[in-house]
Amino acid sequence: MLDGLVSIILVSMISLIVRVVWQIIQTKNELSTIKRKKIKLKRAARLHQMTSKEKENSRKKRIIWNRKQNQLIKKLAWLQLTVYILGIAVVVISLAFFANRLQAKTPEKISSAKIITILDTVESPLKAVAEPTKEADTEVAQVLHPFNKTVEFPTTFLDLATMTFFAAKLEVTVLTTTRGADCWDLLVAENQFNKPPPSGKEYIMNRVRIKVLDSKEPHPTIKLSSFDFSYISTSGQKYERCILIAPDTLPNEIAANTDVEGNIYSLIDQGDQPHISVQDKEFMSIQ
Repeated sequence: MLDGLVSIILVSMISLIVRVVWQIIQTKNELSTIKRKKIKLKRAARLHQMTSKEKENSRKKRIIWNRKQNQLIKKLAWLQLTVYILGIAVVVISLAFFANRLQAKTPEKISSAKIITILDTVESPLKAVAEPTKEADTEVAQVLHPFNKTVEFPTTFLDLATMTFFAAKLEVTVLTTTRGADCWDLLVAENQFNKPPPSGKEYIMNRVRIKVLDSKEPHPTIKLSSFDFSYISTSGQKYERCILIAPDTLPNEIAANTDVEGNIYSLIDQGDQPHISVQDKEFMSIQ
């Protein structure tokens, strides 16, 4: 989604640059035309004796052409400056975009501690056990919440109406898991141009329910989408995001104190049992 937005912005800016360059060419042609007219008028004055009326007409023409010429010179300067600024903006956005893509391709390890799920029962409350590692024997593992269990935690959101951040609680539940051939059937039915998974890979799709609670804002429009979720492999590596046309994905904007359901997806190693990371704060089991 983000890739498409950046592409639209870049294409629009390049299209604008092309239009401005075309205006620059037309402006230069107009300046050349005025220059030729002034030369022609001066040459005509030298070749034959002009009457007082012809001299007056010639003087008026030179005044009009000089005024027009000054206007075109100013316009040309502004057009050239516009092209220069837009060109710099395109380069900066392109560099930032490709740098972000390159960084996203670098595997990110969440934790060197192995995450073990303990069933949430009366006798055995939910906890996580971290196996000792060589790097840090005292490292604390993140809690891996059970599948289909509602988890609530504090976080920060962006209110799109006021463009300000505010603190609230996020409620998340992983409802279903679809993967492999069943997941691909849903994706290709949604859009026939979705790319099939490469050898050794498979698609996974989870339906989640989210809700923002205890917001102090009156009715904020909150920025939250599938990009707030990521998939972590059993070895602790964050899977790279993939762009697909998937059915019923989470919306980009949600309202506070309202249940919202939608699908999130990823391309994972075949047979892997990943878990879902929510804003890199909470970790949810998929089964």
